[in-house]
Amino acid sequence: MHITVKRRLGYSNLFSFFFDYFFSINHYYVLRIQLKSVKPFPNTRKPPGKLNIANKQDMNALLGDTDSLDSKDKRELLARLAFHYNGLLNCYLFRANDAIAYLQWLVYPSENNNVIKHCGTRFFLSTGLDALAMGSFLITKS
Repeated sequence: MHITVKRRLGYSNLFSFFFDYFFSINHYYVLRIQLKSVKPFPNTRKPPGKLNIANKQDMNALLGDTDSLDSKDKRELLARLAFHYNGLLNCYLFRANDAIAYLQWLVYPSENNNVIKHCGTRFFLSTGLDALAMGSFLITKS
């Protein structure tokens, strides 16, 4: 885990994060679809917003906003930010009203070594022409 993320998490949340990690049950859903067969649908979003790839400034802004989240959401967001700080850079953001509302990573086969290096065997790896969607997070602020 990236040192900046560890510092931001704090000792009690760091302990809780690792405790939850070792004693958790993860559910994986494998969905496959041929993108050529997808029928077009109206491109409307509610609320309206923009979808784009995250940059370093976006990640730093999210890191700075973690104090506005409750402790569990803070841990979850920091764990996802660690993906970016550890080199998984294909993070897509959805912005609504100029605020980041959702983020998700697409991991390509070329990034499998990085996934293994930083996440071990915790996640499935992508193969062939597949991309793995992981780390999705919906940001809710109270």
